[in-house]
Amino acid sequence: MIDSIATKSSSLSQLFQKVVLGNWAMVVYRLPGHTEPVCIVQTNGTAERLADPLDALGKKGFVIAPWSGDAAPALLVKADYSFYGWDPDAGMLEVSTLNGQGKQDELPTPTAMDAPFEEYQQQVTVIQEAIANGIIEKAILSRIVSHELPQGFDAVEALKTACQKYPNAFCYLVYVPGIGQWLGATPEVLVNVQGSELRTVALAGTKSNNQLINKELNWSIKELHEHELVRIDILRLLQKYTEQVTADGPNTIQAGNLYHLRTDFTSNT
Repeated sequence: MIDSIATKSSSLSQLFQKVVLGNWAMVVYRLPGHTEPVCIVQTNGTAERLADPLDALGKKGFVIAPWSGDAAPALLVKADYSFYGWDPDAGMLEVSTLNGQGKQDELPTPTAMDAPFEEYQQQVTVIQEAIANGIIEKAILSRIVSHELPQGFDAVEALKTACQKYPNAFCYLVYVPGIGQWLGATPEVLVNVQGSELRTVALAGTKSNNQLINKELNWSIKELHEHELVRIDILRLLQKYTEQVTADGPNTIQAGNLYHLRTDFTSNT
């Protein structure tokens, strides 16, 4: 039993540890260009399953969704408690009504298995054949590689490091009991809606900073083509809902030690 989710002596790291012990869900995220994060904690019930991520519109919380809806349901971590900043004392001095543990055990626990390199090579061959036969034009393949965490690893401190290293990225730490824990940083915006205006980006084509030549990047035809495939796909999707779409790009943007090609889209919904 945990009687208090945050006390005057607790840090965000301690709060995160309490949340894990309490079997609750928690999300800490920092928006691009901001210095302080938003923190939300769900203490009642299980993260809500969503048939469609858009079902979360109008609700207060944080949505986690897989690339494929068939892989797993989208989840909504509800904001039973929320605050702004790295210090829980600043927004939530003490909450003494949180007794007992959250009920999250009905969610399945996934098993992450390392993908052998030989299997990865076979998948590359399958993709190459599909491209050659005109079945697909582009694919992105990844594989799971496990690493031991260092002793005393602190997820919140790792998030702080990511925020400092990538000030223009969306940085996040997510914990859902029975599902897992994610920590990452991405420069890619899925969608940004302000009133009737919708903004999104096509981000495809990447180079490292060691590919700079006289402080300039030379994008290859292959990289420009890869970006064009993504740009056209997003444009076609937006035009299904509105004819008022403007595109700016591709432009080169920097994210950490990488450079990307980006096209910005604006439309009125």
